[in-house]
Amino acid sequence: MIYLSFISVDTIAPDDYLKIRNKNLREQAASANNIAVRRERTASRILLEDILNRFYPKLDCDYPVRITEKGKPYIVGENVPYFSFTNKNGKIFIAVSDDSIGIDYEEKQVSLEKAISISNRFFSERECHEIKDIDSFYRCWTLKEAYAKAVNSTLPEELDKYL
Repeated sequence: MIYLSFISVDTIAPDDYLKIRNKNLREQAASANNIAVRRERTASRILLEDILNRFYPKLDCDYPVRITEKGKPYIVGENVPYFSFTNKNGKIFIAVSDDSIGIDYEEKQVSLEKAISISNRFFSERECHEIKDIDSFYRCWTLKEAYAKAVNSTLPEELDKYL
């Protein structure tokens, strides 16, 4: 099963991190000196805590969350769910699953001409042939980004792989 959720950072006040019950997550959110970053961290931690409480109620409420050297967050322990975040322009999305998972969200910001140029630099030849419009470019790009997150890799390591 895959659980998805979304939150807007605009709904978060600077001191909302105090509402986070998990001490580890609360400390991560509070550690940001910049208010905008603290609001983003708070929003993502509230989102994670909410979805875990609803769909994984047996999970210890003080589960430790760490980050790999490549930046992928994970819950420490055995038989714990996997999760992934994506954050763009004040919107935060989360995917949670019993298996490794990645998520990406992009807003259409480039022209088709620029998308084709990016594709020619970073996509496989087969993928380049599949880029017919801006939607197909973003579909391929977000798939690669989500895959990289799911396998704890980085996007540059995954760009030239055909998916």
